[in-house]
Amino acid sequence: MDEDIIIERLTNTQVPSIAELHIEGITTGFISSLGDDFVSYLYQAIAQDKRSFYLVAVEDRKTIGFVTFTENLRKLLKTAVKNNGFKLALAIRSRMLRPSICMRIIQNIFYLNKTEKLNLPKVGLLSIITEHFY
Repeated sequence: MDEDIIIERLTNTQVPSIAELHIEGITTGFISSLGDDFVSYLYQAIAQDKRSFYLVAVEDRKTIGFVTFTENLRKLLKTAVKNNGFKLALAIRSRMLRPSICMRIIQNIFYLNKTEKLNLPKVGLLSIITEHFY
C-alpha cells in the first residue's frame, strides 16, 4: 500500500533529486541540456530566494514531484549568479563551446529584456514535474 503523499517546502537536501526529476521530466528543455550540476545550482538558488515559492511532493521518503514559482525571474537569476555564479559557470564551461548553447543563453537574456519592455508580468511558473500521475 502506498504511503501518503506529503507536500513540503524545498530543502537543500532535496536539490539533487529535484535536479534529477527536472532533467528526466523535461528531456528537451534548455535548462536540462546544461547538465546535472547546473540544474542543481539553479534549484539551490530557487530554494534560497525569498521571492520564489516551491513545493515538493514526497512519498515514502522519496521526492516524486515539485513545483516552483518566482515573483521576479530577473531578480531570481541575479541572485543565482550572485550566490552561485562561479559554480554555474564551471558547470557549463564545456557546453559553452557549442554555438547552439551560446545562442540559447543569448535568446534567454533578450527574452528577459523583452518582457520588461512589454511590461509583462514578472511572476512566473518556473517548473512543474511529477514522477507519475495518479
